[in-house]
Amino acid sequence: MKENILKIFDQWHKNDSVSINQINEIAKKLKINFPIEYIEFLQWSNGGEGSVQNEYLYLWKVEDIKQLNNDYGIQEFLSADCLAIGTDGGDVCYGFDFSKNAQIFQSPLGDLDYSEIKYFGTSFYSFLEFLKST
Repeated sequence: MKENILKIFDQWHKNDSVSINQINEIAKKLKINFPIEYIEFLQWSNGGEGSVQNEYLYLWKVEDIKQLNNDYGIQEFLSADCLAIGTDGGDVCYGFDFSKNAQIFQSPLGDLDYSEIKYFGTSFYSFLEFLKST
């Protein structure tokens, strides 16, 4: 798993890992099940930031996700089934749409309208690979 991630990131400022117990506790509070690849990532780096080819990615610490979703109004403006997990360092957020089997989505933070969502598939690693290919 770690090797797959390291192949994707050009430069990654890694945070300390987080335990599966902490992840499960937060998932229970959020009433969701995180995708396994995302859990594996969190166990390697609890969020972090860096470049993925020509794109920048800022993934939030799992313990900050609920508050940041509230601050941005993700569930209020997009859908109760959407959960943002980070941004491009600017005005675009990335997250999971649990109404669509946890597909990874992108949405402009300035226009949180469900019709503006773009999807990248259901795999966290395929999402990272997509960013690397852009």
